[in-house]
Amino acid sequence: MSLGVVPSSMAAIPTVLRPTLGQPERVALLTEPLDKLVLQKRLQEIPGVGEAIAGVITQLCQTGSHPSLEKMRADVPESVLEMLSIPGLRPDKIMKLHKEIGINTIDELEKAVGKID
Repeated sequence: MSLGVVPSSMAAIPTVLRPTLGQPERVALLTEPLDKLVLQKRLQEIPGVGEAIAGVITQLCQTGSHPSLEKMRADVPESVLEMLSIPGLRPDKIMKLHKEIGINTIDELEKAVGKID
C-alpha cells in the first residue's frame, strides 16, 4: 500500500482511475498530517510528488505562500476563484470563462447562461 493512502478511500475509487489521481488528490487522501511529512522531509514518498512539488508544498506549509500562488492571486480575481464552488465546473473551464469570455463572477455566469435559454 502507498504511504498515506486511506484504504477505505482508495477502495471507493475504481481501480482504473487510481493511476489518474493527481498530486492534490493524493495529498488529500493522506492519513498523516501534512506538516508532519514536511518536517520529516517525506513528501516525495507520496506517489507523483517529486522534488519540485515537494518544494512548493514545503514552502506553502512553512510560509503560507509561494510565488506561484501570489502570481495567481494577482492575475485571477477572488470572484473567479469563487466559481470553484460550482459542482462540475472544472478549474480549466473557469479560467477559459474568465480569460476568453470575460466572465468573472457567479452572477455573470448565471446571467450568461440565462441568455442561452
